[in-house]
Amino acid sequence: ETELPRSGPGKQGVLADIITDAMLDATKAMGSTVALMNSGGIRSALNAGVISYGDAISVQPFNNTLVVLDLTGAELEETLSSGVLFVSQGSSFRLSNGKATEILISGQKLEPSKTYRCTFNSFVANGGDGLTVVKNATGKRTDTGLLDIDALIEYLKKNSPLKKKAEGRIK
Repeated sequence: ETELPRSGPGKQGVLADIITDAMLDATKAMGSTVALMNSGGIRSALNAGVISYGDAISVQPFNNTLVVLDLTGAELEETLSSGVLFVSQGSSFRLSNGKATEILISGQKLEPSKTYRCTFNSFVANGGDGLTVVKNATGKRTDTGLLDIDALIEYLKKNSPLKKKAEGRIK
C-alpha cells in the first residue's frame, strides 16, 4: 500500500522492475529472454491502493508497442552502457564510468558473440534516447503490435498485490 516512485537513470526501482517484467511476460512466448525499458519512458509514480487505467496510463502514456529484437551480446553490452535502460527479472548489470559490466541475462553471464532475443518499446527500438545500436541492429525484429500499457495492465491484474522491494538489478 505504498507509492511506487519513478525510477531514475542508473537507479532501477520497484516500478521499473514491474514494467520490465510486464514487457518480458508479454513477449516470452516469442522467445524473449530480457526486456529493457528506458528511464524516460516512465512518466509518473504509481500511487498506493487500487490502480485505475488512468493511473497506469499516467505511468506509460506514449502508446509504444513492444518490439522483439535479436541483438548480439556485444550490441546488448553497448546498449546497456548507455545508462538509460532498466532490465527485467533475472538480468542485472553494474554501471560504472559509462560502461556496463558484470552483465547477467536470464541469470547467465553475457557472451559477446551469442544472440539474445530482447524486448524494447518501439521508441527505444527506433533509436530513441540516442540508442542507435538498437535502431541499426540487423537481427530479427518483430513489432508485436501490443501496446506497452496493455502489457502493464495485464501484468498488474495477474500479479496483484504487487511486490514492494526493488531487486537491485543495476549496481
